[in-house]
Formats: sequence, structure tokens, C-alpha cells
Amino acid sequence: MKVAQALEHARHERGHLPESITVDNGSEFCSRALEAWAMTNEVQLCFIRPGRPVENGFIESFNGRLRDECLNVEWFASLEDARAKLAKFREHYNHQRPHSALADRTPAAFAALHRPEQKFSTLMGRALQSLLIEPLECAKTASAAGERTYTAPNL
Repeated sequence: MKVAQALEHARHERGHLPESITVDNGSEFCSRALEAWAMTNEVQLCFIRPGRPVENGFIESFNGRLRDECLNVEWFASLEDARAKLAKFREHYNHQRPHSALADRTPAAFAALHRPEQKFSTLMGRALQSLLIEPLECAKTASAAGERTYTAPNL
């Protein structure tokens, strides 16, 4: 139930839900409450095979970074202290720390580029759109047609 509540919080924060969520076979993801939530919201739960953490490499990578950069470094004096330090880590991870898998963008910057309602009213915004979004759209179209396209971030 707590996972379903967290996903509802994420929906209100982001404005939408993903089409699918890849999860491991932990009890928190195999519950009837989460299954009912997923069915109600038309979100597909994709379970990795037991004992195969590499099938969910993104979360395994994040878990390693969280452990190495926060949990192994910080000392938590209380639950409130832990919450504050984890919030600080999350803010840094999502808004300040560039990720090589996102062309050295922060997750927040990457997400902003892919919001359909994003308006580009400034000169800088239009320049970013032409440099970043349009090549991505061209790459999607070309890959759907079976062609191989190289955009600036791939070079």
C-alpha cells in the first residue's frame, strides 16, 4: 500500500504516470494493493526474473550511488536527520549532478526537455529546442523507420 501511495504522490508531483514500471520480486511489489493500483491506473508492472538484478539496471545503478554517495558517508542521528540528509541528496542528484546517460544533463533538465506542455517562448528556449529536442525527434523517427541516425549528443 505504501508503494501505491508513493506512486500517487509521484503522479500529483509530475502530472502523469508511466505506461509501465519495472520492479523486482520484493514483497512490496508483489502485493495485491499494488496490483490493484496498477490495474486501476492502467500501468503495467514488469517483473524482472528472480536473481537477475541486471534486468533492472537503472535502479541498481541508483541504489549503488545512493549507498556510495550518501548512506556510507552520512551519520544519521535521528529519523528527522536522515530525512533531511536524504532530501538534500535527492535534490543534488536530480537538480545539480549531471548524468552521463542523459548526455551530461541533470534528471530535472532531461525531464523538462521531454514535457509535451513545455513552451519555448524565449530566444534561449527556442535555441535549446532546436539543438536538443528536434534532433531527438528526428532520431526517433529514423529509428522507427529502421535507419541509423547520429545526433550531436551521440557523436
